[in-house]
Amino acid sequence: MSAYKIIPIDLEEENVKTFETLPHTLYTAKELPLIRHFINPQYFKKGFLLFENETPKARIAVFENKEITYQGKPFLLLGAYECVDDLAISQAILKKAIQYGKQLGYDYVIGPLDGATWHSYRFVVHPKPPFFSEPYHHFYYNKQWEAAGFEIIQHYSSYLAPLQDQHQEVNNLESRFLKRGIKLRRLRQEAFEEELELLYDFTHLTFQNNFLYSPIAKPIFIGQYKVLQKILHPDMVWLATADEQVVGMLVAFPNYLDPQGKSFIIKTLSAHPAFRYKGVGRLLTAKVSQLAYQLGYTHAIHALMRSDNISIQVSQRFDSSLHQEYALYGRDI
Repeated sequence: MSAYKIIPIDLEEENVKTFETLPHTLYTAKELPLIRHFINPQYFKKGFLLFENETPKARIAVFENKEITYQGKPFLLLGAYECVDDLAISQAILKKAIQYGKQLGYDYVIGPLDGATWHSYRFVVHPKPPFFSEPYHHFYYNKQWEAAGFEIIQHYSSYLAPLQDQHQEVNNLESRFLKRGIKLRRLRQEAFEEELELLYDFTHLTFQNNFLYSPIAKPIFIGQYKVLQKILHPDMVWLATADEQVVGMLVAFPNYLDPQGKSFIIKTLSAHPAFRYKGVGRLLTAKVSQLAYQLGYTHAIHALMRSDNISIQVSQRFDSSLHQEYALYGRDI
């Protein structure tokens, strides 16, 4: 009979190395670069590592983010989840994390979410080849969480849009917005950190009403986006400005996992909420899609949008179709 041992993990402990390297035993060398978990010490509360006969088989991290609530109540977060394809083992590690949450006084838990929506969260729903920057995990994780009593509390989607020549429409849109004092410009790659300083306040303004949003410290924000600089294409990151202030942004990059090299990913699209700037998201999407078409791309992936988000309405104006779905889970403790 198998013997399970679950040990608690703190970031300064010796066993944290085993916790961090567990994915190396669960994924191939080709898959490992797709696994992205960020153990933010700001939110990390405790980790748990399950051993079966002295071999590590599962892990989970518990995060506490007191800046967000769900349905008006505080909750605990579970993330950095990895597990072998064994239902009994998954139930044991999830049960341990849930019990810990109860000890802390919480009565609700949400996951997978690595502390804040700025970091890795959500499970992919349909087994398809991944695109670059998409969450990556074993597809049996969804069933493991559902077997532990978790239910989907939020849906997300990615859409696939064919590209076509729309230079006339883009020119017309730009002219219309220019009359309203709204201009487009590329992100200045030569002043990348200075641009991030500008975008920090803008993202807070435009993201603050997002589901489970919490503020991010400026150094962490800049650090995360600086990592992206080497993968960005100069024609795929654009800002909309009015009176020298940022009122819209679109961040896209090539789909580096596309073997044909013909698709690119619109990762972030946001616009100032004031009525004056209505339509800026469509303008930015049209501009970048046209430039990508001229570069030889055939499809855009409008990525990781909440299913009730206005970005989906923008996406559907480009004849997009559903490509992938994602789930965020929650359950009572």
